[in-house]
Amino acid sequence: MKMPTLIGITLIIALIASAILYFHKKAPEKLQEVGVTDLQTVNIFATSATIVWQTEQPVIGEVVFNQSENLREEARDNRDRGQSEPRITHFVTLKNLKPNTKYFYKIKNDGVESAEKVIEFITAASPPSSNEPSFSFLKPLKGTILNTNFNPIDESLIFLTIPGAQNLATFSSTAGNFILPLKQVYTQNLDQLFTITPDTPAILVIQKGNLQSKVNILISDTTVGLPPISIGNNLDLTNYQPQPISIISIGQNIKVKLDFNNDGIINSLDLAILRGKANSKQVLSLEEQSGYDINSDGIVNQKDVDEFSKALIGR
Repeated sequence: MKMPTLIGITLIIALIASAILYFHKKAPEKLQEVGVTDLQTVNIFATSATIVWQTEQPVIGEVVFNQSENLREEARDNRDRGQSEPRITHFVTLKNLKPNTKYFYKIKNDGVESAEKVIEFITAASPPSSNEPSFSFLKPLKGTILNTNFNPIDESLIFLTIPGAQNLATFSSTAGNFILPLKQVYTQNLDQLFTITPDTPAILVIQKGNLQSKVNILISDTTVGLPPISIGNNLDLTNYQPQPISIISIGQNIKVKLDFNNDGIINSLDLAILRGKANSKQVLSLEEQSGYDINSDGIVNQKDVDEFSKALIGR
């Protein structure tokens, strides 16, 4: 058998080097194509923290993390119950963490680790039980995110910024609804719980893709009654008061039973109930038909949802 010539050996080495260089560059190129934006660490508590980001195209997002830069632990998106799904908004909560402890992490998109350096954060200290807030108005912040056609937007990211406090975040459901608990909010340095007083100013930021809304609010006993928010529009709701009676004007008609959950106000929660009735496959009773038929055309459908949405946003 003939021994390989010098030229042949050189060609083989060049091919191997080219292959190594190709596969070495492949992962960063794929990450660059994904286009990661808005990467943030939010909802930092004593035993958990959440990593959020957006990508230009739907990918499966994960986080690898650990107490050292040897990132052995993995966490999936909060919305993944079975098989992971591609998304453009990513919301991954790291659980069972230790209080007042430094952690390191990187994000992964479609199994490819970020080319950026490892990110670190420190969990909050465990507050003494005597430091728990006891304000009766600290109910969860609830609302609904709609598009310009008054249809619900799912998987949008909702951020709550309170001056002096750490940032909180959540995501909207398939019905466009979101909920943000306010019972435990830490200060920015995470050493104690932040004291929320009545009428504390705050900013809601809603994001999905290139769409964004900024909404000024006051956290008070009326905050639970936010009207639906049409993404892409900025709002000032610092003077907003939810309608305390179950009457709302729809065009030239006055409907006297639109407080569907009987909580004394008409808001996005009632809109969600109406949307459920309009999309239900079950036949409505005559009483339900009358109560949910907003525009009085004899049928409960998307037109009623649109009318109700317009009235809530326009109030």
